[in-house]
Amino acid sequence: TEIYTLSLHDALPISSEDNVNTNMNMRVMCPPLTQRSTGIQIQCIIGGSQVYGTSCEKWNVVGTEASYSCRQYYESNLSLKVLYRTCKQDGTWTGSSDSFTCVAQCGLSNTILSPRITFGAATTRNQWPWHAAIFLLDKNGEWKYVCGGTVLTSRSVITAAHCITLYQTKITRDPTEIRVEVGKFRREERDEYVQIKQVDTFDIYDSYDPFSFESDIGIIILKDEITFGYHVRPVCFPQTPDSALEEQQLAIGSMGTVNNSNLCL
Repeated sequence: TEIYTLSLHDALPISSEDNVNTNMNMRVMCPPLTQRSTGIQIQCIIGGSQVYGTSCEKWNVVGTEASYSCRQYYESNLSLKVLYRTCKQDGTWTGSSDSFTCVAQCGLSNTILSPRITFGAATTRNQWPWHAAIFLLDKNGEWKYVCGGTVLTSRSVITAAHCITLYQTKITRDPTEIRVEVGKFRREERDEYVQIKQVDTFDIYDSYDPFSFESDIGIIILKDEITFGYHVRPVCFPQTPDSALEEQQLAIGSMGTVNNSNLCL
């Protein structure tokens, strides 16, 4: 076990409760804590007061308590929602944070109840935060909406294979000809919530038939990660063959209609 110390010159102001060896002019400290993933947030508390903002990225005095929790729109993979660790007298942290991870909340629609309308339901902005709009660069150099897609992860979107291949072939298009927009509500409008993502590569099933449209499924891999929040979140999909809950969420998420100029739901 490694023990960390800092000279008093570099440490925080000393109090009577600090673990300090004045003869050696040294003070026991615990090393900084860093976030291992986007969804995790760490807060350091000592004496009932929050210190160092929310990152705990500085050296911490003995007795400091660190709490690990998930940011908004993320959730813990464990039944434990908050993990606590304490800076010990020997300069190490109690416990381990290796098993604590936060994943983006999936399949949660921002639905606002509204009166029924004929042949469908009214849609609202951000009601389906996993929807992705897929645009194709035409011969005139203009981006045209061609297909809808669904956000799976921060860098992957699922769509139909025929949306990303040349007509009646299994040849995928040049990635520079396709772009993905998420957080979008109306086809011809762009606001501060829209994220435009460039494509890295495509993947389609070997069994895809461009004539019968069998296995008409394609995956778009993005160059940059999508930022998850209120306006954009991934859909749920089964992680295991017997994942009944996620199957149910998929079924619920598929319900909806197209309302005039709104994007497909």
